[in-house]
Amino acid sequence: MIQVLLDAGADIELRDREGGSTALDYAVLCAREDIVRFLIERGAATEGRLDMLRAAAEDEYMRYSQLRPPKAYERIVSLLEELGAN
Repeated sequence: MIQVLLDAGADIELRDREGGSTALDYAVLCAREDIVRFLIERGAATEGRLDMLRAAAEDEYMRYSQLRPPKAYERIVSLLEELGAN
């Protein structure tokens, strides 16, 4: 679905009205490695955001640790670094 929206011209940096989060923010928070990789490869902004995304992933893990293993967030942070987020 994300690919279809982006191919149709959706703004990859569109922010939600409530918290100002982007699709990349939500993908990080949900520990969706596949979507994080896809969005970054499609040009999602990562400049100056690694610390924020890392903190968000760690906070999300602390809140929902029963639902997602800690390794999922470690992999997300490693993926962000691998893909050049800074």
